Amino acid sequence: MPTMHQYMTGNVPKSDFTSFARVYDKHRRPGPDQIRYWGKLVSDGAEPHNGVFLDLGCGTCTYTLGIEKSRSGSIIGIDPSGPMLKQALSKNITFPLIRGCAENIPLKDGSVCGVTMMMVLHHIDDRDKAFEETCRILSPKGQLTILTRSHQEIRSSALALFPGLLEIDLVRFPDIPVIASLLEQAGFENIIIDHIQGSRHPREVDEYLENVQNRFVTTLRYFAEDDFQRRFEVFERKIRDRYRGTIDEVTFSLVRAQVP
Repeated sequence: MPTMHQYMTGNVPKSDFTSFARVYDKHRRPGPDQIRYWGKLVSDGAEPHNGVFLDLGCGTCTYTLGIEKSRSGSIIGIDPSGPMLKQALSKNITFPLIRGCAENIPLKDGSVCGVTMMMVLHHIDDRDKAFEETCRILSPKGQLTILTRSHQEIRSSALALFPGLLEIDLVRFPDIPVIASLLEQAGFENIIIDHIQGSRHPREVDEYLENVQNRFVTTLRYFAEDDFQRRFEVFERKIRDRYRGTIDEVTFSLVRAQVP
């Protein structure tokens, strides 16, 4: 487990999806309506509509499938994790999947009209390089859309009640002004920030707690087993005290930017 010093200095190891991949979809169950809605939302504005669209950090392609339904052009999924891509292929996907990372995207200059990073940015080590690469592969007026969480949104979420989680995620997740600044430095313009509602977990308290018990977000996997169980007991008491029946939907930040 990383030390608190590593968290505070931002030197947090990469998440390991090797074992997580097998159960990833089981504990993240967005409904079909949300998949369609978010898929359309993150691809809106990427023109031409029949151009190539990239889901960067596609994982098991839950939302890539939603993007595919919203566009008439080609879709590509790229992810650094072989096990996650293997799970994606089990869904009978027909579009290309490529193993690769955001800091060295294996695509030609100007080859895509749109790129999305859906809850991916906090996993990327060199964000400067990732944005430079994204800018390189986008065609003129091409659009990047980032789905992430602001520090305010992280603090107001149910997971913020998990002891020690805030100290990790407020380091892992760059706040929105930082993202905007990095995008400008990489050459992006027309940066627009919106906030959307959604849920990546069941809203029923018991189901939600089951997902947390199974560490459905990567942050929870940084805690050693015994330590995690102690923290979970505290968390469960806080959740049951605060919520009656259902958990509120979560707010996410949507950052859009264009290349000149």
